[in-house]
Amino acid sequence: MTELNEPIENNLPNESETPLDPTADALDDLQDTVETGAQSAAAAVDEGALVVVESVSQAEQDSTAGQAEEPPTIMDRLATDTEYDADATSDDRVMAALAYATQLILPFVVPIIILISETSKRRPFQRYHAIQSMAVAVVIYGLELALVVAASISLATIVLWLCLCFVIPAMIVLWLLPLYYAILAYNGKRFRIPGLTQFLHDQRWL
Repeated sequence: MTELNEPIENNLPNESETPLDPTADALDDLQDTVETGAQSAAAAVDEGALVVVESVSQAEQDSTAGQAEEPPTIMDRLATDTEYDADATSDDRVMAALAYATQLILPFVVPIIILISETSKRRPFQRYHAIQSMAVAVVIYGLELALVVAASISLATIVLWLCLCFVIPAMIVLWLLPLYYAILAYNGKRFRIPGLTQFLHDQRWL
């Protein structure tokens, strides 16, 4: 009996000598490959995101530079430093707009009412636009008077017609100017008229 058992025991495989499972090795290699690929993909995504961010930043800088180089429009020349006044109420905006718009029909009437009214003259927004609208009216009517005088003293027919062709469009533009300022004032904006507003500040009227 002992002799029968000895060959069987000798033929059993030793655990220390058991060969490695090839499937486990393949799984380990596959896992290493997946981890390496994931790391490479993450690095590529990070690099791509960095490139996109840099491209967007460069595009924004180019756009800003392009905007800065744009020449000012006619509206920018008529009113500069336009900013919204958060303290202006609806009544302030209406009265300020009327101060400009009524200069075409009743010059100086509404601005004078604002400046003598106890309620309105204490409102900085109304007072600012009332004084500025009066200055605008003085400039407009002064220019219109100069244009009419220049056309009147032209004795030659051709020169007279040339003056009229220039005077009529110029007077129309001058009449539309207070309407543009009225729209800005109605939107609750303060603005500076080039040359005129600085003169009013120098005289301490604003």
